[in-house]
Amino acid sequence: MGAAREKSERDGPEGLETARNSLPAGEKRRAAQSEARAEAPPEAEAQFQNVVEASPMGIHMYELKPDGRLIFIGANRAADDILRVDNSRFVGLTIEEAFPPLADTEIPDRYRHAAAEGVRWHAEHVVYEDDRIAGTFEVTAFQTAPGKMAALFLDVTARKQAEEALRESQEKYSNLFHRSRDAIILHDREGRILDTNKRASGLFGYSPGEFASLRIEDLHPPEALPASREAFALIAREGAVRFEIEFRKKDGEVFPAEVSSSMFEIARGEVIQGIVRDITERKRAYERLQQSLYGTIKAISRIVEERDPYTSGHQQRVAKLAGTIARELGWSEDRVEGVVVAAVAHDIGKISIPGEILSKPGMLNEVELSMIRRHPAVGCDILGNVDFPWPIADTVLQHHERLDGTGYPAGLAGTDILDEARVLCVADVVEAMSSHRPYRPRLGVSRGLEEIKAYAGSRYDADVVAICVDLFEERGFHFE
Repeated sequence: MGAAREKSERDGPEGLETARNSLPAGEKRRAAQSEARAEAPPEAEAQFQNVVEASPMGIHMYELKPDGRLIFIGANRAADDILRVDNSRFVGLTIEEAFPPLADTEIPDRYRHAAAEGVRWHAEHVVYEDDRIAGTFEVTAFQTAPGKMAALFLDVTARKQAEEALRESQEKYSNLFHRSRDAIILHDREGRILDTNKRASGLFGYSPGEFASLRIEDLHPPEALPASREAFALIAREGAVRFEIEFRKKDGEVFPAEVSSSMFEIARGEVIQGIVRDITERKRAYERLQQSLYGTIKAISRIVEERDPYTSGHQQRVAKLAGTIARELGWSEDRVEGVVVAAVAHDIGKISIPGEILSKPGMLNEVELSMIRRHPAVGCDILGNVDFPWPIADTVLQHHERLDGTGYPAGLAGTDILDEARVLCVADVVEAMSSHRPYRPRLGVSRGLEEIKAYAGSRYDADVVAICVDLFEERGFHFE
């Protein structure tokens, strides 16, 4: 290198270029750097030192002596912070003397190799305080000039902590995902299934590979597809929804399920997670409970009818007519069922009326009439403590109310009266007038129809009256 410089000085710029080109690539680069530093003004060197000192990356500088000793020659402030030590006191010491914990490691030899041969070396280390990890840093060692090297330290503690937190989060999610007792299905907005857990395979009968070729609509019977599309639209608007829908297994079996769906973002785009819970047993238990409750109501109603043999079968016949009218109104089967249950129980409050009043052949006096008119409120009190899925208690309470406010017990009018009570009211009037009572002979269905037609739109709901009349006069409806 010295000869090359002497020749360049004798021959001028052309000689310098010729000497530089005769060197190997690594030597050529270092020669250019050395020349640049030699020609740089003093203020440039000062600026360079300022940059090194202000760098957030820690820097150690070493010099390799001819006898193989690697001497520590300096560090910047960031190195002190990252390594939790005052490096200035180590200047002039060998790397083993400056940092005894490194003496029994391969690091000193790797540093020497980097200084002598120009081989870059990278590793990751931890810093301990009181036998616990206080931080993590990455170190990169490389040659800066023949026999000299630098080690750059980058504090990656925060990144490592974030990576660890992410790993723990992924492990927790993976455990929740695969160990869940409910089926979990991940799919995109187009319905393509992206992933499933083990329970999904057990529930539906598909392997993970088979799921990958399916869309979410393939898991529903045809009749459930409209509800599935509605759920998709709701998820897109709300972000998270819960609903009930039917699914179909690989073998064709259809089952009811409760689904909790939510949408979230990942690198590939939006993903919908559906947690599917088979509620077959819950539905069966609910149906058994409903049947038991319905049976109890029917039994109490029979008790009432046994006390008044003239009205035996009245509540069942009213239930038949009320249910048919509700169905003709276009109500759902669930709502129709609510009307039927209310009709079966609508006179349950008469259990509080003495039997001699119920079967009295003559006209009732004011006291007796007031007792009769209390039965809707008594029935409401009896049924009000039962958690029905329909407004049974209020329907029973209002079944003697009239649209014009002439009914009882509260004299409600117009829209204050439930639609269910309007249906029950018409069915009750027609059946009562068509049956025998102790205080009058049977009047017949025609007389009952005359009554509701005469007051359609005033006392009774006009739509309900129209359907009721049509059932009897055009479609052959009968009570028995």
